[in-house]
Amino acid sequence: MGRGDDDLNDLDELVQTVVRTVASDATEPRPGTMEPRDVRSVLCDDGDQDVGAVNRAIERALDRGLLVTTNDGSLTPADAAERP
Repeated sequence: MGRGDDDLNDLDELVQTVVRTVASDATEPRPGTMEPRDVRSVLCDDGDQDVGAVNRAIERALDRGLLVTTNDGSLTPADAAERP
């Protein structure tokens, strides 16, 4: 397995981390919904993740339909957006 495969696996893991981060948000008034900047803040402020990698993971999660964008530009898990 080449380095490119490792990069894809790392990105796939980060995609799941991004989705879990959004889904676990408990901030009122809309739990389970976060602005992209807040996702970056949570995952990058301690130096745990690279901002560019988090941005790519957000885009991949959107492309895969794991996250959707609300009318105000926030992110929410796709399964939560389908709930009444």
